[in-house]
Amino acid sequence: MDHELTHRYTHVEAGLVENVVIRRTTDTNTYPSGWKYTLHLGTLQDLTLIRYDNAHEDTKGHELHTAAGDTDLEFPGMEELLLSSGPMLTNTGTPLAAIHHVPIENRIHHTNQ
Repeated sequence: MDHELTHRYTHVEAGLVENVVIRRTTDTNTYPSGWKYTLHLGTLQDLTLIRYDNAHEDTKGHELHTAAGDTDLEFPGMEELLLSSGPMLTNTGTPLAAIHHVPIENRIHHTNQ
């Protein structure tokens, strides 16, 4: 089971917590998409505003979690998911959707580990 970290950071600002972890994986039994990821935006009071993840991809698939509840998703591919992830920002203020344009060696950020 090989997991290649492609992007990771946690950023806290203005009462919000943004946590992004994206890994390429060869464990296709657990992660058939070839990705293990969480794209999370929440509050310091532990309220999830929006989170995309595949924590249980082998049994539940890909999910969108919001304060209103959870929804199953069809996985469009990592690039399309990043493009559709909406208002989430990277710790540099760059829209999360823009990170796929950055060379892989420049995408790995480790903060607040």
